[in-house]
This record gives sequence, C-alpha cells and structure tokens, in this order.
Amino acid sequence: MNPNARELTFPTGQPRKYYRVAWKCFDQQHFGLALGNFLLTAKLCPHEAAELIGPVNLCLERATLWLEQEGRHQEVLRIHESVLQTFPENGKALNGLGEYLFRHGHVLEAAGHFLRAALAEPGLVVARDNLDRANAQLVDRWHFTMLNDSVRNTSYRRAVRAAVSRLRDGDLVLDVGAGTGLLSMMAVEAGASSVYACESSELMSQVGATVLKDNNMADQVHLIAKPSLQLTVGADLPKKAALLLTETFDAGLLGEHVLSALQHAWEHLLLPPSDGGRVLPAAATVRACAVESDYLRVRLTGVSGGQRLRRRLEEPYWSERLDHMPGGYRRLSEDVTVYRVNFNDPADIALGLAGLQSRHVIACTAAGRLDALVTWFQLELGGGVVLSTAPGLPTCWEQAVYPVPADRGVVEGERLELELSCVGHLELRLRQIDGDPPPADADAAPASADQLAFVADARQVAALEGAARETVRRWSAAGAAACPRLLDLCPVPVLAQHVPADWHVTVPPAAAAAPPGSRWAALLEPVESWSALAAGEWDAVLSAPVLPSGRLDPAVIRTLRSVTLAEGGLLVPAALDLVAVAVSSELIRDMTSVRPENTLGFDCSAINTFKVCQLQEFPYGCRGLTSDLTAVTRISRLDLATGALTPGRFSLPVTADGAVHGLVFWFQPVDGSGDALQPPQHGLQMVAVPSVARHVRARDARDGHVTGSVHASDDGVYIAIDECLT
Repeated sequence: MNPNARELTFPTGQPRKYYRVAWKCFDQQHFGLALGNFLLTAKLCPHEAAELIGPVNLCLERATLWLEQEGRHQEVLRIHESVLQTFPENGKALNGLGEYLFRHGHVLEAAGHFLRAALAEPGLVVARDNLDRANAQLVDRWHFTMLNDSVRNTSYRRAVRAAVSRLRDGDLVLDVGAGTGLLSMMAVEAGASSVYACESSELMSQVGATVLKDNNMADQVHLIAKPSLQLTVGADLPKKAALLLTETFDAGLLGEHVLSALQHAWEHLLLPPSDGGRVLPAAATVRACAVESDYLRVRLTGVSGGQRLRRRLEEPYWSERLDHMPGGYRRLSEDVTVYRVNFNDPADIALGLAGLQSRHVIACTAAGRLDALVTWFQLELGGGVVLSTAPGLPTCWEQAVYPVPADRGVVEGERLELELSCVGHLELRLRQIDGDPPPADADAAPASADQLAFVADARQVAALEGAARETVRRWSAAGAAACPRLLDLCPVPVLAQHVPADWHVTVPPAAAAAPPGSRWAALLEPVESWSALAAGEWDAVLSAPVLPSGRLDPAVIRTLRSVTLAEGGLLVPAALDLVAVAVSSELIRDMTSVRPENTLGFDCSAINTFKVCQLQEFPYGCRGLTSDLTAVTRISRLDLATGALTPGRFSLPVTADGAVHGLVFWFQPVDGSGDALQPPQHGLQMVAVPSVARHVRARDARDGHVTGSVHASDDGVYIAIDECLT
C-alpha cells in the first residue's frame, strides 16, 4: 500500500468526505464500510484512483476474511465485483477472488481469475503460482505423459485401423472415456463414418471439443459429456455400436471401473458378438512378480519412537513407475499370469464383477527381502497388436504395487503362494500358510504416506530429535516450575517422544497428529484449527515444512509465519536452503506439454492450456532421467519465520551443452550441520519449467549461464527462469 495514501488531497466536497470516512472506518476495523467509501472516492476522482488501489486491496482482503468466517459468501462475491467494476485490471483483487473460489471448490472458475490476474499484472507471482495449483488439480499430469506416449498411440492407431476396416457401411463406433478424443480421431482417420464419443469429466469434454475443432473433426465426431453408464440408444446414440474403443485402465488394469462400463455397454450400447459387436482392446492379461526395493519398503512401513508404523491404504494397491524409483528395485521371482479377461465375452466380464478368486504360485529366483508384489498388464488390441505396461518398456503407465508383510525374507527356489480376488477390481496378496510366523508389523499403528516419508528421512528426523533434546536440556537447566509451551508441526510428532511424561505438546488438527495407538500419543494436545496456533508465545516449534511431492506445506508455512517465539525459544528448522540444478530431460517435456509428433500429427495441444510452470513429484533421484547442465547450487535461503528469500536472483554457470527443459529444485533444512549441499535422498522434487527450452553451451560468453528469479508466495516459493532465447 502507498505509505502516503492518507496524505492524498481532494477538492472540497464529497470526495474529501468519503475519503476521510473511509480512513475512519478502516481505523475502527470496519473494513467493508471503508472499502465502500474508498470506491466512492475513486469513482468521484478517477485521476486519483490509482493511488487508492493499495487501501482498496487491503480493505478487500480483510473484509473477505471476516465475511468468509461469518459464512456470508454472497457478500464476498459482491464486494469483489464492486472492486473489479472500478479497477477491472486489479491483479490482486482478481487473484483474491480466485483464492476464495479455490478454497470453496470452484477450481475451474478460480483458474480463470488467476489467469486474468497474471495477465493483468505479469509480476504478480502469487497469481502464477495459484494458476499452477489450479491447473494441476483440474487436469491430472498423467494426461500429458499418456498423450506423449508415442508407443501407446502408434499401437492403438494400428489396431483401430484394422478394426475399422472390418466394419460394415454405417456401423457406429463408440469411444468410451474419450478424453481429448484421440481414439475417435483415429477412427475417423481410418474411415469410420459414424463416430460417437462420451466423456464423464465436464472439463475434459470441453478440452475434447476444442481438440476436435482444431483437427476439423467437430462435425465427424459426436461428443457427449456423460459417463457411458448414462448413455441410452435413441436419446444419445442413434443405434447400437459395432465397435467400442476405450483406454480406461489404471496401473492395476481395472481400477477405473472398466468392467462395469463394459457390462453396461454389452447390455445396452453394443451389438451382440454374434452380430459383429466388438471391444478394442479385445482382452487383457495381468502378470505379477515379487520385488525387493528400499524405496517401496519405506513407503509401506517405518518406525518412530519405538512405534512400528504401517501404511494405511484406502485401495488394495498404489502405483509406482518402477524404473523411476530412486535406488531402483530387484526382481526376486519369475513372472506369472494371475488374471486374464476377454472384453469381448460378456460372461467373462460378468464373472469379474460377481466375484472371482484364484491361487497362483511363483518361484523365487533370488534370495532377498520381499518388499512388495507388483503387477502390470498386456492389452491385446486386435490385429496382432499387443501393448504392455511391463517395467523396462517405454510406457506411460505405472505398475501396481501390492503390500506384503514386513521383514519377509525369501530364499532362491522358494515357492510363494498368491491369492487373487476380483470383484470389479483386482486384489493380490501373499497367502499366509499355517505355521508361518506372524507378520513383524502385526501390531503396527496405521500411518499415512506423508508420515512414512517423514520417518524415512533419517537426516531430518535426527536434526529434529536433537532440537527436542536441546529443548528439554534448556528447560531443565533453567529450573522453571511451569512446563514450556511446545508446538510440533511434524507429520509424526517428535517432541512428545523426548519430553518428560508430565509435559504436553500442542499439535495441529487430527490430520497431522500421531498415528492412533502410538505409545506417546497421550502427551499430545491437538487444537481445533490451524489459526488457533497463532495465540501466545512458544518456547519451541518443530516442523517438517516440505511435503513428499517436493512442494512446501502451505498450512505449515503459514503457521510458521504467524506464530510468536518466546525469548530464547527454538524454531527448528529456522530456514531452508533452496538448492537447484538445471537439467535436460525428456520426462519433464512429457509431463508438461503435449507435442504433435507424439500424437501422430493430431493436434491435442488444447490440453496445454492446463500446463504448469512449477512441476511437482519429479523423480530427480533416479539419475537416468535427467542430464545435469549445471552444478548443484544453493540459489537462495528462505527464512521460515518471516518468509524472506535472499537472494532473489540466481545465475548458474553451464557445465554441459544442452536444452534447459527445467530447473530441478529442492529444500534443504539449515540445521547447523554445515553448509555442504545434500543430494535429495527422500521424496520427490519440484521443477521450474521455462515456456520454451533454451539451448545453452558451457563456457560460452553469451549462453553460458541459466538465470532467473526466486519469489516468496503466501505459502511457498515460486521460481521463474529467464526466457532469453538464442
């Protein structure tokens, strides 16, 4: 806000009156009234309006906060509308409205306001950061890697051509889960005369409509914004389809409810097999093997304060790209087929929905520690085309990871019994045989993936445990009668594991509390809301502000800036070093934008509207995915108490020739252990992505540096790479 705003002078009359009333209301914290009077002043004296934007935005922010707390949501929208009528290019007001909408689940509308804010004020970094967050939530990043998978696309194109060549004149093609409409366009290209496509996501339906228009196929593909289960012949389709195309498969094959969709299609939307009805792909086979992997093990189990933890899974499996895991993996067994389904046999589909169970035996080919069972699948697309998602192949798909009991060793030649069940989706487990010892983690407390990632970071945990012991030492040495006020913001509280039994540790709401059953949970005092933590002074505050995705935790960052330390109090960590390296990486390209050479000449670039400039969950720890173009360098330091970032600019000397596809960065706690830079050992990293890859050359006077700026946002850090092109 302009510090001289109160010194503005106005002619006698109403402008001066409204202006004085505005400041009086502001001083009395009547921010809504103050806002109204500032806006009246701006309308009556448009030549002074620019000087009033600061007070207007401050009143708008505080009035929004109060109205939102009171649940007066329509009034929040009205005051933003009033401000934007007077200041239509007010980037902060546009961004503030976007943040309000985002908080209340209106993500698409919020993204529009973030985009308008970024265009109105290109230097408003928080708007660009918010736009990234909204885009990442609107469109999953797997859409980009999937569309850039040229092997997948080429395989489907060959199969679609073969299938369409066998259609009769006038036969209808139905694309289920159309997304951008790529399979539909393949069918048109192959000569299909009647193509219908359905997509359940409203947003992806809009993207698909734009893609069809961009490829001059909007009149040849009838796009329906509905899930296939709601389609009916007569209302949506003119007749039953002869060919159904789909690629609604997750890493575990059936997790996107493809069996239910196909059963409904065979009953209501497809010609019977005897009359030529077909599904592409025709069939699928799931294969499994046993693996050893430190990375998978710490994602499933851990130990904190003597309490064993085990991941709480909402689904029977999670997914990983095995080839991208830091530290890799080792196969312990042969592969075995555990499931097969014929999508062109309605009875086979019905069996998978009604309930199917089977047992399988795999022979161990090596001794080791069994950390997980993993599965992948093969799609039989027809015409002799087979598409596999096996590890080691160039594919966009991840593999499904099924948990096993902890600390289970195997020896070469050992035979493991597996149990598979299918009731619409697959579950695979290691069969416990009578006489087997109970699992080592049978008494483990359930924990989230974030909590397990935290306890796996031994270096970070050791620094926090040292701070906890120092807190006890200081307080005990002081001989104070009262207990200290302690705040622990870590995913698994550390302070409670080291303080005396009569002390108490405050923790944020239940999401960040100790795992149920922890032996030290009785010492914890959760608060009802994060905002309550700003009250009073704290003698020690511990936190783990970096999420496993590589991004800073917004709730923790905001809390650290709002709390007050008592004199001599500890804040650990007090700062984070921002460490970065410029890289060349095809994976970064595939994760950020769709390119026509990968989509076989079809223009699917409409989805690039939802690209991001700050990419999360990048596996820099898997070194085969990137080529470093600079040294790993500390580029800035973030003060967690104030939010200050210094310095705000960086310049990295280029050490190798190549195209800069991104700046990989991560956060290293400043914990007094020295200034040595640490490579990321746990979690994933962030990437700042330039709009266009810049080619650099080592030791070149003109192109020998990667430069940019670092900005602090309300809940983290935003990095912008200078867009100097050669």
